[in-house]
Amino acid sequence: VDVNCNGGQGNDLASQGYLCVNSQQVTISNANSTANFTVTQAPYQITGYVRDSGGQPVTNVNVYANATINGTMYNVGGFTDPGGHYFLNVANGTWNVNLECNGLSMLGFLCANGQTLNISNNNGIANFTLIRATSQISGSVNDNLGHPITNISIYANATVNGTNLFANGTTDGT
Repeated sequence: VDVNCNGGQGNDLASQGYLCVNSQQVTISNANSTANFTVTQAPYQITGYVRDSGGQPVTNVNVYANATINGTMYNVGGFTDPGGHYFLNVANGTWNVNLECNGLSMLGFLCANGQTLNISNNNGIANFTLIRATSQISGSVNDNLGHPITNISIYANATVNGTNLFANGTTDGT
């Protein structure tokens, strides 16, 4: 049994100021079962923007954060708006804020390094500046008979001028 965490329609936990909760397995006995959820309020926000190196906003980027609070792992997420801004409702804790790299790769950007924010009765800011991918690595993944394998994730990383850069892609079978 799951609770709608990030539906964005006002009928989800995130839009009402709560953290997502883990799903539960239930056993139905005598045609009935019960699943009760206890949710944690998220009274603070992590906000920021995602821009390219020229200062232009990057829209529809998946921004997510996770934290372990009192032994429970929490995840929150959202997307950048047309101005490149985002917000995430969070509770007190140490949050790891990241951008979803597959989507960035499809937009022609390298993956940005994540940021760690300590939220302690306050809001936090995590801004990201993206670097365009100016080069391309190509290749293939084949089985031992030479047949191409499709939909395999490929990852690459490099350190340039002290900055860790990441890129990824998916094989297309050619």
